[in-house]
Amino acid sequence: SAMLLGVSLVSQNTKQAQSMTSPVFLGVSLVLVFALLPGTELSGLALVTPIISAALAIREAIAGTLQWGQFLCILVTHVGLSVLWLSWVKRRLSREGSLLG
Repeated sequence: SAMLLGVSLVSQNTKQAQSMTSPVFLGVSLVLVFALLPGTELSGLALVTPIISAALAIREAIAGTLQWGQFLCILVTHVGLSVLWLSWVKRRLSREGSLLG
């Protein structure tokens, strides 16, 4: 959501914001499809890839095979990326030009 907020801040109007966020939604959907393919495991690079790790963690949690170490790695990655995106959004919002258009 912080990424979508940041993308929408760059736009000039609602129509442009919608056209800029649509590819983000498409990218998220494609990544989720990849995460749900058979044989995709929660290890290595998948642990630190934001959308894939969340989808695979939910799948592992439902199956009852999610380990605490994996969960903590995913949590730290997601919180860290959220803090980075929100700090960028905060800097963008602190500029007077972004508030007044």
